[in-house]
Amino acid sequence: MLYKAIFRGNFQFGNQRSFDKVVQSYHHKVEILYKGDVLLKPEQLFSEENFSLNLSNIVVTGTEKSVKNTAYLLETLSQFALSGQAWCWMVNEGKVIFSMQIFPSADKTPVMAYMEGYQLSREPGREQEALLKFKFATEKFDRHWTALERKGYVQMLMKDFDSALESFRDSIAIHPDQPDAYSGMARVYMQLGEWKSASDMLDKAIKNSVPHQTIYWQSRRIKGECLVHLEEYDKAHFELNLCVKRQFNHSDPNFAWRKSAMMYFSRVLFEQRKEKEAVDMFNKAMDVSDALEPVFSGKQSDFYEQMMLLSGRKLKSSEEKTNNSLPVAVNN
Repeated sequence: MLYKAIFRGNFQFGNQRSFDKVVQSYHHKVEILYKGDVLLKPEQLFSEENFSLNLSNIVVTGTEKSVKNTAYLLETLSQFALSGQAWCWMVNEGKVIFSMQIFPSADKTPVMAYMEGYQLSREPGREQEALLKFKFATEKFDRHWTALERKGYVQMLMKDFDSALESFRDSIAIHPDQPDAYSGMARVYMQLGEWKSASDMLDKAIKNSVPHQTIYWQSRRIKGECLVHLEEYDKAHFELNLCVKRQFNHSDPNFAWRKSAMMYFSRVLFEQRKEKEAVDMFNKAMDVSDALEPVFSGKQSDFYEQMMLLSGRKLKSSEEKTNNSLPVAVNN
């Protein structure tokens, strides 16, 4: 049986010596271990010009064995890299049968510094320590696009927006076919109230991801919110309708943001003069108890109060709303 296989990612090897080793390893593994049963040829992968391996949304078909052989081969090759990451999905009729996310884990200074920084960045209050680790990683290897991207997120959390934008741009300059840095730039622009710039960056995040990734649906939902702020309700309808209809697994971070998507979609329907549908969607959102409570301000807050009256519900106090809410723009 043949499956669709999707490969995305980029690994940076830093110098000619390492690059030659990884190409040699590719040929050895393919010939000796996998007996030629892999889906990616060297000309599809390697760029000697910048000593990298690049997977720019490669979609191929193959047997289960050949897909997994290719994924395990990429995992082996990643250990020569100083930075990067890659993904593989094996899909049958839209359902993911097998997937891998691949990171370098070799005992190399830039790799170890990045991994330490990544772990620190996930611990509240340790942002400054994480930032130092990411800076160290990029000092040791200036094409460390994953460290630059993560550094941007930490700088954003620290409200250093100019530096965050610079880090995201530097990451994109090295590997432009990635969604995370574009998403990061969008979040900065949202916090600055620059909704059009944010929407444009989210377009690029969507273009450079696939529906099997969490960030794809995050970007569509957040783009819908930006379009609501821009009062482009027909375009917002398209994005938010997709997100509301999507069935997310409990383990998917998008699961917790269903209520927010419904609330914004209710606003869109109301602005499109579909009052009954808007009220129905609002009631559906209000009945969702296992999701984060969205935070509203300005017109969105006025809309919330208006819909509470139209649906015959009791308004929450300011204290209740504050205790049950998390900021939409930062915690996606």
